[in-house]
Amino acid sequence: MLLTLLLVVLASISLYGLVRPSGRGEVPQVVLGRWTTTAQRYADKSFTIRKDSLVLYVSESDSTVHLIEGVEVEDLGGPLLLTVHYWDVEGLTEFPFYYDPMRGGVVRFKNQRAMEWKRQT
Repeated sequence: MLLTLLLVVLASISLYGLVRPSGRGEVPQVVLGRWTTTAQRYADKSFTIRKDSLVLYVSESDSTVHLIEGVEVEDLGGPLLLTVHYWDVEGLTEFPFYYDPMRGGVVRFKNQRAMEWKRQT
C-alpha cells in the first residue's frame, strides 16, 4: 500500500514536470495592466495581465481569473512574442500574443494581427 502511494506521488511529480512550461519567467512590466480594443465586435471585452494572474473579461460584469504559471518571451527584433501559461478548468493553457512597443505599445493576436489592443491608463 505504501509502495503504491509512493509510486503515485512520483508519477504525479513526473507528469507535472512534463506539462509545466519550461523557461518560466516573470511577466514583463510593459504588458501589465488592462487591455482594450476599439474594434466594435470586442467593445465589451478586455483582459488584464497582473504579475500573478490573467483576468479575461467577456463583458464588464463577467470575468474569470486565472493563475499564471509562467511566461515565455521571444524577441522577434521589434515585437515580442509572449506566451502566458495559466491554469483553467481544462488544465494548463496558453495565451500567446505579440507586444509591439511602437505606437505607445500595442498587443496583437496571431489570428487577428490587424486588431490592436491598447493598455488603459
